[in-house]
Amino acid sequence: QGVVCFLKLLEAKFHFSRTEPRPSIAMAFGRLLCFCFLRAWSYPMIGNYMPVSDVLEHSQINADVALFNDALKGESPGYAEAKAIYENGGGNSCKSWTQARTLQGFATKDLTGESFADAFYASGLAVDFWDAEITAALDGTGKYEGLSNTKRVTSVKKCVLGLTTYYASHELEAAIQKAAGSSGPSDSGSGHAWDEGWAFYYGTDGSSSAWEVAVKRDANFPTGTQVQTAIVPYFNSGVVAVREDTYSDSAAKEAMG
Repeated sequence: QGVVCFLKLLEAKFHFSRTEPRPSIAMAFGRLLCFCFLRAWSYPMIGNYMPVSDVLEHSQINADVALFNDALKGESPGYAEAKAIYENGGGNSCKSWTQARTLQGFATKDLTGESFADAFYASGLAVDFWDAEITAALDGTGKYEGLSNTKRVTSVKKCVLGLTTYYASHELEAAIQKAAGSSGPSDSGSGHAWDEGWAFYYGTDGSSSAWEVAVKRDANFPTGTQVQTAIVPYFNSGVVAVREDTYSDSAAKEAMG
């Protein structure tokens, strides 16, 4: 996964065509040096959200979710394949040049001290409660032992979407904490964390994401609040609130809800 992440990040930075042979290491480093001098200072919108940092790789976690879901299709779900994607990543989202981002990483991170996570922990759930639930569903153990494929697959797919929502919330709270910390608000710190929240919630295009769930539920309740659009201004106002020139702790907390 390390080499895949390295070359994949170069594709993203320098727009290598995926239909052409991957670049040589020499070419890759040459373009990397050029990038250091020619870097653009704006970032493309993700859906209707305008990020202040580069969160392309973060947003591509939804492609891993799609792979995870695809592995579980059919009469004979590929539980082992889905588990490998969950534990090792699907090769779409990278944390660094050499390290893949994984859904299991989300599920096992200790978020003690954050109000949203602490509410779960206070109910008696362990720090790794998401990991325990997802692993049991994939392995067919515990409460999932003897259950039909329909029940196991439906449950684990819902869990993964719940997990990405949970982790997106973590990033928003992390942004607020970073802005209020000793380093103060900045696009590279608090702004980046807030961007990550939207990236994990929405993905690259809204598919296979928590945001897509909102779209489906909005269709079920057409006369109610359309969450898919109503939530966007909160994200956009929140990122403004955690930037240096427009910093407002109260506004950021209000945006997070």
